Amino acid sequence: SHWAQEMVWCIGNNMDFESAKTPLLIRNPLL
Repeated sequence: SHWAQEMVWCIGNNMDFESAKTPLLIRNPLL
């Protein structure tokens, strides 16, 4: 789910909320 992807991305990127403002599909495209 998108929520899980957001959590994994934030944890893996040291809670960088400024970078987290970019769209999820740009930060973590679905394979």
